[in-house]
Amino acid sequence: MKEFILFPVTLQIELEEIMETLALILMVLGIFSIALHNTTQRWLLREKILSKTETLVAQHSISILFLLSAFWWWNSWGTAFHSHTLLFWFSVMGTSIANIFIQNFNAKAKSLAEASLIAPIQAMTPGLVTVAALLIGEYPTKQGIAGIILIGLGVYIHSRENATTLREYLQPFQFLMLPANFSKLPAEKQNEAIKNRNALRWAYASAGMGTFGLLFDGLTARNGDIALGFGIQAIILTTTFLILYSVVRKKETASLLPLGVRLKAHLLPILLIGIFYGFHVVFIMTSFRLAPIAYIGSLKRLSIPLIIFLSWIILKEKKAVRRLWPASIVTFGALLLAFDGSMGRILDHLTP
Repeated sequence: MKEFILFPVTLQIELEEIMETLALILMVLGIFSIALHNTTQRWLLREKILSKTETLVAQHSISILFLLSAFWWWNSWGTAFHSHTLLFWFSVMGTSIANIFIQNFNAKAKSLAEASLIAPIQAMTPGLVTVAALLIGEYPTKQGIAGIILIGLGVYIHSRENATTLREYLQPFQFLMLPANFSKLPAEKQNEAIKNRNALRWAYASAGMGTFGLLFDGLTARNGDIALGFGIQAIILTTTFLILYSVVRKKETASLLPLGVRLKAHLLPILLIGIFYGFHVVFIMTSFRLAPIAYIGSLKRLSIPLIIFLSWIILKEKKAVRRLWPASIVTFGALLLAFDGSMGRILDHLTP
């Protein structure tokens, strides 16, 4: 009798271990897809193959085909979720609106500066979510506090790579300002400094909006059909960026070759930006159904060192190597937060 009772329990434990292993594999695939998408997007923008809005239209219009075809894949997983219709639709709209800003800000940042400069700023989001949770009385553990400190330290060091004096290095909100020796720089370096400053502003704005995006992603996954929720998000984003493109097309593409010429010459990388983005969504969203939702968003930040590595190898960004160590500090901090459990407690607080 005891053996009969223990057998299904053992089987359930083994099944959970298999699901967790599969979730880890999918996360790794998703992380590589994120890194390849970011690298491709930066290359297309740097080489002026696509305008900022064209990259957003391309990645979403192509990736939506992956999302629609993946419905059967997502729905084949039986992971339980709360059924709260009102909160589900509120979260779908919330994550869609947040991502309109997040991705627009990201594209603006990448059109101005190197991918290795922008990427580490995105790791701030889990820390910002945890700090924001203090407003609702959710306090992180000592591990969570350590994670927040490491994220702040890594971002602080990273954003001061061009500081020329101790005073400039210690000055807060350095990303809002130009270097102290700006007037002494040659015209080319001055232009680069202005672009980097503006790019960092957009990157920080994106990370700030990511605070809302990460929360709404988790709430969407917890309170309804994840395939339906993120499929609708993809349709909303594609439609929004198509409308935006119709408004800004003449202004953004004035200095570019005709679109047909660019498509014919660079069709593969243009397709890849949507393919990599589509794969990343499929892999990450499937992980939501196989593993605790709370740490998926933070684990995505493992893509940051990989983005910087690919920026060095593929994009030939000379400063990428020295940006790797502060980015690693930020990523380790995000991992501490991922396994701290703070995100799960925040979602529990927000879910009825």
